Amino acid sequence: MSVASGDVIDGHQSFLDRAEHLMFKCDAKAAYLIATHGVLSADSAKEVRRATACIKCVY
Repeated sequence: MSVASGDVIDGHQSFLDRAEHLMFKCDAKAAYLIATHGVLSADSAKEVRRATACIKCVY
């Protein structure tokens, strides 16, 4: 299991890149990415929900 945290998440790409790196390059069984302020502009929320490295989204 891996945990990464951030303060503000506006766009989704760097957040998902981090999850994919943990899952697929570091062989993590699960990657938990936590943001204190999930802004998720434009289509970011939809893209996070569709991501293969994202098991469950809570925002």
